Amino acid sequence: MRITVLLFISLLVVSLSYANEESKLIKRFTFDGEMIHPGCIRELITELNGDDIVSSIHITRTFLRGCQDSNKYHQEVNIDNNLILFKDDEGSKFGYSLIRELDDSKFLIKTIEFIDGSLGRSVEILILSLEEEPIYEFTSEGKWEKKLVKKLKK
Repeated sequence: MRITVLLFISLLVVSLSYANEESKLIKRFTFDGEMIHPGCIRELITELNGDDIVSSIHITRTFLRGCQDSNKYHQEVNIDNNLILFKDDEGSKFGYSLIRELDDSKFLIKTIEFIDGSLGRSVEILILSLEEEPIYEFTSEGKWEKKLVKKLKK
């Protein structure tokens, strides 16, 4: 009985420690305090037909809108057991989970796309980095202004 109680307490402590680490990891994988929308991550995955076209996306605002600000991904995001998930306008579900931080601003990510057909789901592992890129905008005063745009890159 005593061993069972000790085992249960040990498992509870390990579980709480793991949940705390997940929470810290999710907080590190943000821009300006906002969780990155799964739709932005979806832009970076390899298509089922093998097309691998997009290698980085702007998260924050350039002179137009970045992925986080756009109307493209307005759907609600849910978190279920470290899976950050959304359902698009056509009813497809896509999510990602953070496996671990590799070093400062580089993350190992597992993506899951739930699909119709015999596969049921497509899983991909990505290494993504959060970076800042300088861009120049032409202002209304007729001058070039340097800005830093945040981007997600694979």
